[in-house]
Amino acid sequence: MRRVIVAAALATIPFGALAQDTAGDWGYFQPDGGTMQAGVVAADGSQLILKCDKPGQHKVFAVLVSTSNLAAPMSDDNYESTEVTLRMDENAPWTDNWRLNGNFAMAVDQGTTRSLTRLLEKLDKAEKFEIRLRPRRKSVIVVNFNTKGTRAAMERVYESCQDTVPFD
Repeated sequence: MRRVIVAAALATIPFGALAQDTAGDWGYFQPDGGTMQAGVVAADGSQLILKCDKPGQHKVFAVLVSTSNLAAPMSDDNYESTEVTLRMDENAPWTDNWRLNGNFAMAVDQGTTRSLTRLLEKLDKAEKFEIRLRPRRKSVIVVNFNTKGTRAAMERVYESCQDTVPFD
């Protein structure tokens, strides 16, 4: 998990720079020798990133990099599993379990967990995405993203990660 978090933190820099020119649009970054990453920046500076750390099946994940601390920072492969509330456009919200560690929240498709598939199925055609996080002993954190163009972002990331979009 620590390697994932460090990689996600490093990935945040290019998307922050892109946000100035393409607010609300997905930006793309591919480090030398690495895989494609796609990200979108919220008005508060939080970022939603689709990426993988290495190619392969079920290696893609979504990470929300928050401007607020969501959980205590933990060591490798440790995280808090907590309910988040998600909403696309004007559709009804739903809850799901995401992994929290420090200022990161992650949706994954690993083992029997399919939070990433559930997210991407609804994010696919959405233009707006709202996530409500309830960190322990803290106020609710609400982050809104403009997500127009998500389908293209998913396809580029999954292709680079040598995987297929999970609901096609």
